[in-house]
Amino acid sequence: MYLKLKKALYGTLQSAMHFWKTLNAKLISMGFMVNPYDKCIANKVIRRRKCTILWQLDDIKVSDVDSQVVSGVLGELRKIIRKRGTTNCESWQKHNYLGMVLDYPTRDAVQITMYDYIKNMLVQLPPVMDGESRTPATLHLFEVN
Repeated sequence: MYLKLKKALYGTLQSAMHFWKTLNAKLISMGFMVNPYDKCIANKVIRRRKCTILWQLDDIKVSDVDSQVVSGVLGELRKIIRKRGTTNCESWQKHNYLGMVLDYPTRDAVQITMYDYIKNMLVQLPPVMDGESRTPATLHLFEVN
């Protein structure tokens, strides 16, 4: 069966590239400079301080010492994101991002932990892990269905 989609299908490489291009264009139009070494990081000086945006696929993190700057940037980004789906924003001292917990206990410190991620990983591991493997890949990686 073949079909033609009216918009990008979530989870495909094309949708990730489409999102990156859309987000990248929006950030540049907002005056952000994309990092030449990591194309998923952008910076802009706002109120004489650096605002940083980083993203992994469709997970976005906006960092600035001024919460009003973060709210303003998120307001602009919501204009393009709302057209494409739902948003979930966190603006507290603790953030969950890509399996990490970023905790900002004070203005000049951050603690990064992955306790929940590790606990979930350990729960999913088989109870017995003895033996040898020629490769770190799973055994069914090269099986064709």
